[in-house]
Amino acid sequence: MPLASIQALSELEVPHPLAHVLIDAHLEQLGRSQFAEIARVLRVAEQEVRNATLYIRSTLYPFPAHTYQEDTIFTWRSNDATTYMRPDIIIRKGEIGFEVELIEEKRYHLTINTDHTIQADNGTASAELQRYMHHHGDRARFFIDCIQRRWRTLKRVAELVVSYQQEFLEKGVRSMRHLTRAEVASRLNLDEGTVSRATANKYALLPNGRLMPISDFFDGSLAVKDVLRELIANEESKHRLSDEELARLMHARGIPMARRTVTKYREEMGIGSSRERG
Repeated sequence: MPLASIQALSELEVPHPLAHVLIDAHLEQLGRSQFAEIARVLRVAEQEVRNATLYIRSTLYPFPAHTYQEDTIFTWRSNDATTYMRPDIIIRKGEIGFEVELIEEKRYHLTINTDHTIQADNGTASAELQRYMHHHGDRARFFIDCIQRRWRTLKRVAELVVSYQQEFLEKGVRSMRHLTRAEVASRLNLDEGTVSRATANKYALLPNGRLMPISDFFDGSLAVKDVLRELIANEESKHRLSDEELARLMHARGIPMARRTVTKYREEMGIGSSRERG
């Protein structure tokens, strides 16, 4: 349930004041977009309910308990397909800081069974079969070595990123520091392409229970998008902010941004235009 998600999130940031009560007592009405009815019951402005709804939809994952199942698969449905995701690494808050656990490394132990001796019908070792086994044994060892090197690379990258982004993990997206794959590659003495391949389509389970693409650690726009989301959440119901107005407000906050950039970020966050939000 989303209620568990908001309880975990409360450890890292202050959630919207109405989020807990909406999830706990009005979730079905929320799903039917009955904002006015909820507002009357809670004796608050309808816009406050809408703001809390925007916060819930953009921040919380509805099935947090699934993240702790051994064979966790995260799914969501679009109009034409179902997408499946599972975490590749788990980030936990330990006694001396954040720890990284690589799921595949812990789950799978790859070895080659060398206990069997192949013999011909006469009881003597078959030279041909021995050569066959030796050849494919070498290939198997090479395969295992490649898998383990891939695990080591991903874990090294994840540990460096987690160390660099501790404030983000503790305080939230506004504290995310700018970091590029090239910087990670330089610090680990790796090729940038190696870092890109190691992190492509990989996901991290954060301490607050949220599932996040590892690529987002390299997305410098996340903090800016969070400010933009806040401006939209706090707009007046009778006056939806245009992208031009949002650009001016972002500039006033010390974040210079063109209108087309606002449009791009807003669409990436799945937020409609001022006309669609009206």
